[in-house]
Amino acid sequence: MSNSDEELTKAASAMAWNFQWRFMLYVSLFIGAAFAAVYASNLLFFDSLDELGIDLGLSRSHPYFEYIQDQRDRLMLIFLGVCCVAFAILFLAGFVLARKLIGPVLAVQVYFDRLDKEGVSVGAFELKDQYFFPDLENTVNKTVSEFRENWMPAERGDS
Repeated sequence: MSNSDEELTKAASAMAWNFQWRFMLYVSLFIGAAFAAVYASNLLFFDSLDELGIDLGLSRSHPYFEYIQDQRDRLMLIFLGVCCVAFAILFLAGFVLARKLIGPVLAVQVYFDRLDKEGVSVGAFELKDQYFFPDLENTVNKTVSEFRENWMPAERGDS
């Protein structure tokens, strides 16, 4: 691998990490907002049960309120555990998704940078199978082929 190839790979890798961490920040904020909504609905539910007891004329020392508080505490512990596991799974899934999204973009960038540096000697553009946007491969190759035919007459010998 030449120095220019290494530089392209390093630049692409830095761009990938920037995108991935920014994408993961958005995923984390979305997950946090969803968890906060569920948490708030749990609090509202238990508050409505407390209000029901008060409306029935029960005193705060009645076992009903102890039972409701016990259920609230248990649900919150379960909720916290489920949130931690779900966050970890969703975070990893988001990381994988970010990788599959940024991969084709970086591949196109590296390909066009190599095309710019090496000219027509660069072979056809190829994507890894695990990436999204498989049609991108045909689009890039068609565009490069048309560019070579129509805009590079010196390479064809028409000069």
